[in-house]
Amino acid sequence: MAHTDRTTDHWWWRPGWEPGARFFTFHFTFQRTDSLHRLAADYRRALTDVEGLDLVPDQNLHLTTQGLDFADRVPQDEVRAILTAARQRLASVPAFDLAVDRPEITPEAIRGEAATPSGPSSADCTR
Repeated sequence: MAHTDRTTDHWWWRPGWEPGARFFTFHFTFQRTDSLHRLAADYRRALTDVEGLDLVPDQNLHLTTQGLDFADRVPQDEVRAILTAARQRLASVPAFDLAVDRPEITPEAIRGEAATPSGPSSADCTR
């Protein structure tokens, strides 16, 4: 796995971004995931003296799963329909384990690969 020796700002101005822009995105968040929080704490301790890093607190750990579009480009009725459909679909997906491992140092973050050792298949999530 390739690592980087230089960092960049995770919050760089991506195409289309401007002050005040908002982007609709779905995330998995990691509440009540003690083992992942311990791993993140280990990384924060190891990196505490490295200048220029924003060490991410546990409550901000996330897995981005789907971006939609800029908020000003999605009509509110579509936002409501998307959220309703997502809630209905996800309500029928049973809880599953998600393994986060194989850490990689990228220019923007230390990230882990996420896999479902005992979770639903992609077909279960997209029916």
